[in-house]
Amino acid sequence: MNQPQQFNRPNQQAETWVISRTDEGFRVYSPADPAKSYIVGGGPDDSTCTCPDFQYHEGDPHWRCKHIQAVLDQLGIKADATARRTGAAGDSE
Repeated sequence: MNQPQQFNRPNQQAETWVISRTDEGFRVYSPADPAKSYIVGGGPDDSTCTCPDFQYHEGDPHWRCKHIQAVLDQLGIKADATARRTGAAGDSE
């Protein structure tokens, strides 16, 4: 599962991510900047991420960062239809 995967976000260019399983969950990073990696953990309905964007939106249970969405897409898991994808403030990673 260490192969780069390409994911599309609404109204934006496709992004490529490398996703690998770890003891904590999944390590997610861009091949362009492997030093900037984040850990996605939890299940499909209670996912967490170590990225600043997720931390900023932590109080919103329906919001998912692009790293969580990439892992769910990779696993073929259809997230809750009420979940919102990334966007808004703080989307700088």
